[in-house]
Amino acid sequence: AQDIRNAVKQCAMQLKALGAEVIESRPPDFVAAAELWVFGMVPALGVSMRQWLNEYAKLAGTTVAHKHLSQTDDFLRVLDFWADEGRYSEQRRFAIGRRLHRYRSQMLAFMQDFDVLLCPVMNGPAEPFDKPEEDAPRPLEQEYAEIVKAGYSYCMAFNITGWPAASVPVAETAEGLPLGVQVV
Repeated sequence: AQDIRNAVKQCAMQLKALGAEVIESRPPDFVAAAELWVFGMVPALGVSMRQWLNEYAKLAGTTVAHKHLSQTDDFLRVLDFWADEGRYSEQRRFAIGRRLHRYRSQMLAFMQDFDVLLCPVMNGPAEPFDKPEEDAPRPLEQEYAEIVKAGYSYCMAFNITGWPAASVPVAETAEGLPLGVQVV
């Protein structure tokens, strides 16, 4: 969206006015970050979360907690979906792991010439808080398509690398929704 491009450029120009050298560049393959996060990190997080939920339940002397974060439910649902579909295996995990390491190396090579990276948080404004929750989960393919369309890969790239990043609201849409810029 043009609004978010303008917000990133405005921040860069403010830094330039303060004396920073600003170079327009783009890390390799932001879109790949979404695929690697969804197919590589989510199953790994799902496995870890399931193990920790069971461990916490043992410590509390109960069964797996019936109250946990919706994100935990999402990770576990994705993991179960891939396992049921036969698309989560040790071979696949190993192949995705290699791609994750290659991606991290490419990002590290890119950042050798920069101290700070400014980029969108996502392709548009933040979603409104009053957005009604859906009763039934959507098919995962639909969710993945929406993740890519919304540009969450900008955030996912730095989840994958483990680099610190801060999301800063810098402007608003005509509807009053914040537009954010990531400082990495």
